[in-house]
Amino acid sequence: GALVANGAESLKILFTSGRTTQARGDWKSVYFEPGGGASVMNHCIVEYGGGDTAWGWANIAISGISTVTINNTISRQSYDAGLHIFDKANPTVSNSEFSYNRYDGINIQTNSYPVFRNNASHHNDGWNGITVDGGDITTSGAWYADNIPYVINDSGASSGNRTVAAGVTLTIEPGTVVKFKDNGTVSINVEGALHAGGTQEKPIVFTSLADDEY
Repeated sequence: GALVANGAESLKILFTSGRTTQARGDWKSVYFEPGGGASVMNHCIVEYGGGDTAWGWANIAISGISTVTINNTISRQSYDAGLHIFDKANPTVSNSEFSYNRYDGINIQTNSYPVFRNNASHHNDGWNGITVDGGDITTSGAWYADNIPYVINDSGASSGNRTVAAGVTLTIEPGTVVKFKDNGTVSINVEGALHAGGTQEKPIVFTSLADDEY
């Protein structure tokens, strides 16, 4: 099926805990699974979820589906991430805010290629960015420029190395910032192809997570 939650600036749709005293992890998640239809979350607030790892580790979880659009939405106070995208899901996420979550604002697994536009991530207990977890990159796709950086950490099957496999192309859009966890163990290994064609006006930046300039 599909979820169409189409609110308005003055009439937002609220997904929240039913408890009087609310806390992170009070409920599971809004979970979009493979085989679903065209779903929309627009002008929504999602809060106090992320309470079950089997349901996507986040307030909003998108698994193996590309027909999901998240726009003008706030995801906050999750027990885990604000948004988790995995199993080759390619949704569109724009004009949204991910804040005050227990871990990362946004977490994606390798081989998922969401389209990100004009999002914000701040005051999360983990990283204020698009954290890329998982192992090797075995499917071609693109990382899109946004207001927030991609973050390569030292977790997942490859323990910090994100290897672009032979025959696979990772394209990075001009203006994208990629940050690496600053412990000397993280890298992108290219056995296939990396297309990182920045411009003078929109360079592609590869830098440390400790670099506050970007």
